[in-house]
Amino acid sequence: MQKAIILSSIMVLALILNGCAQKNKDEKPNDLTANNELKSEQKAADNLNGDIAINLERSVISWKGSMLFNFGEHYGTLLLKQGEITFADNKIVGGNFTADMNTIWNTDGDYNKNLIDHLKNEDFFEVSKFPESSLEITGIEYVDETRMKLDANLTIKNIKRPIEIFKADYDREAHTLTAKFKIDRSEWGINYNAKGVAKVKNHAISDAIAIEATIYLDTK
Repeated sequence: MQKAIILSSIMVLALILNGCAQKNKDEKPNDLTANNELKSEQKAADNLNGDIAINLERSVISWKGSMLFNFGEHYGTLLLKQGEITFADNKIVGGNFTADMNTIWNTDGDYNKNLIDHLKNEDFFEVSKFPESSLEITGIEYVDETRMKLDANLTIKNIKRPIEIFKADYDREAHTLTAKFKIDRSEWGINYNAKGVAKVKNHAISDAIAIEATIYLDTK
């Protein structure tokens, strides 16, 4: 009797183990297929070559200007109308971007309409005559795998001048390029209340404009 019970238990256990093995066997191909598809997607996303368009809805340029001899400042955003980043073996080797100057806006909440109208007129960017500004990357020096120093040509009001961007980073997982730099607006003919032009010292506006670009790739 005891032997019969033991034998029955062994048979039940064998059936259970066989069922589990069969279940794992049945599921394994699906799991492998899913893993292979995931690896293929990751490989495709990580192996970037050629010109990759940017996501215009998410990409944005932030700007900030300030008074020279007091604490007044304004800051806001500017949208891009076209852009692409050039890759070779998953590394950035170039790029060009075009900004729509009609989208300039301030986000500090002070004198919004008056400020925007002023920025768009001939004192500053003369947007009706020069509706676009552009930047073209002309050289790249890698500091490490993700950080770069960029050489570029910046065109504002049809004036093209070379600039250096010492702080640029590429996030490989988020496919995002960020860059921070400052320009001297007077080099592009924007001289309103500049240091050497302002009639009243306290009304002088800093020649430096701080710019931060956040560029998302369109990897879909």
